[in-house]
Amino acid sequence: MAKKSPPLTLVYPAERAVIPNGLPGIFLYGAAPAGARLLVNGVKAAVYKTGSWLVYIPVHTGNFDINLHCRAGGKTYTYKRSVFINEPPQPPAPRKTERLKAGPASRKIPSSQFTKAQPLKGLKVFLDPGHSFVPRHEHDGKTSPQGIYEHKINYQIALAARRKLRAMGAFVKLSKKYKEQMDLPTRTDKAHGWGADIFLSIHNNSWPDNVNPFRQKNGYGFYYYYRRSVPLARALERSYRRHIKELPDEGIKFADFSVTRNSPQIPAVLIESAYITLPEHEALLLKPAFIERLARAIAEGVLDFANPQAAANLIK
Repeated sequence: MAKKSPPLTLVYPAERAVIPNGLPGIFLYGAAPAGARLLVNGVKAAVYKTGSWLVYIPVHTGNFDINLHCRAGGKTYTYKRSVFINEPPQPPAPRKTERLKAGPASRKIPSSQFTKAQPLKGLKVFLDPGHSFVPRHEHDGKTSPQGIYEHKINYQIALAARRKLRAMGAFVKLSKKYKEQMDLPTRTDKAHGWGADIFLSIHNNSWPDNVNPFRQKNGYGFYYYYRRSVPLARALERSYRRHIKELPDEGIKFADFSVTRNSPQIPAVLIESAYITLPEHEALLLKPAFIERLARAIAEGVLDFANPQAAANLIK
């Protein structure tokens, strides 16, 4: 018999959280019976049709008690957890980053092999589904209010994108198998060893502990390190705008991520498709049709970058 899930859960935070001094608040989320009225330390939480809930409450440093009080279907549910809240350590001095450096000479896109039937024929696209399965915990990256692990969603998007890119004639390699653990340097080493033309790291986003998610833009975004990756990021952004209309565009940003910094010879972009910790985004990410649209946005973004004429004909 399958184990029945508890009617009321607190997924985040687990045992501890971090808040910068002067910003005494934190967001919490979990699952509750659909249609429930939920108070978290006396603050009304937003409860969604999916049964996920989200709230932002004031906190203090040290041991902090979280009390959930829920009414649903004539029943009362309560839940209590104590977490440790602390201020972050003093951040290290920022190291110099070379955001405008082009890096070593890049490989040329094999456009001579492209055909009308296979507009990406011969292109080698390396897809890196972010984060990994961790035995016993199965927790690397963020967890959604319903307890869905980010690495699972990232892998689903990567598999769907691989199918669509292969249909266009591209050679596609994933950095790892589903339950394979892999550190960041190994991911980029595998891409360069394979001779990839493009590197894409696929993720879903979350906010730091102290940020109030109800006051944020909460959309998709694209991150690069070397200047040569900007055209790829722009092509992906255009494609997301066409296919992912439910979410706002957070734009293209420079970021010092290991997987993009360690890919100097090829265009490399890290994609954040949605916020897995937000109930509305979680509901989208659990729909196969939405995963397929994300995959299509990725595939057509690659096409727009590598073969813009074929992409223009496709969009007409």
